[in-house]
Amino acid sequence: KCNTCKRVGDALDGVAAGCVLLSYSKLNDSVADSGFFKGLGFRFLRLFARLPQKKAARAFPKLAGQVADYEKRQAIIEREGESRPDAACEPTARMLSALFALCGEGEAATRVLSRMGYLAGKWIYLLDAVDDLEQDEKSGGYNVFLRLGCDRETAVRRAVGNLNVCVDELGKCIGLLGLSHYTEIVENIVFLGLPKMQKAVLEQKEKFDERPL
Repeated sequence: KCNTCKRVGDALDGVAAGCVLLSYSKLNDSVADSGFFKGLGFRFLRLFARLPQKKAARAFPKLAGQVADYEKRQAIIEREGESRPDAACEPTARMLSALFALCGEGEAATRVLSRMGYLAGKWIYLLDAVDDLEQDEKSGGYNVFLRLGCDRETAVRRAVGNLNVCVDELGKCIGLLGLSHYTEIVENIVFLGLPKMQKAVLEQKEKFDERPL
């Protein structure tokens, strides 16, 4: 026996389904980005992920459609070699926007959460692009900053302003939500966790060390 989270309507189920759908999407991406032999492991894992993916898609068909649309848009961006950071992060931002919106109760909260998801998606994509720059350069993988002809130092300079704006606006959105529960957890993530991760990636430090900001 163990303690479990109290049911909160469809929000928790929706987020769980979203995690399954996005995990399957990531496996698809890994298969597409790998050669035949390197991709065998991802193909094997995808076989086991297929049944949970179908179950999640049946329960949340709209979300499944949004994830499929995200995959298509992301593939087009990579195939066409998009060089605008704002355009490159759009599919990820819209996907997270849809996922966050599932947790909204009422039109106002849903609108705020949708915006928070968009900002979180943009932040994740841009920071990940900076973090993966050298690896993508070696492997020949797509990276929007490589398409811009950026080295790491230039990529950091181009990304940091957008990253800071996303975190700042996320903080302002918290006040609009009027949270009665989990306020301290959400504030900890936005005001402490995101800046610390951002600093660690941009300065190439260990991401989870205990050094102060």
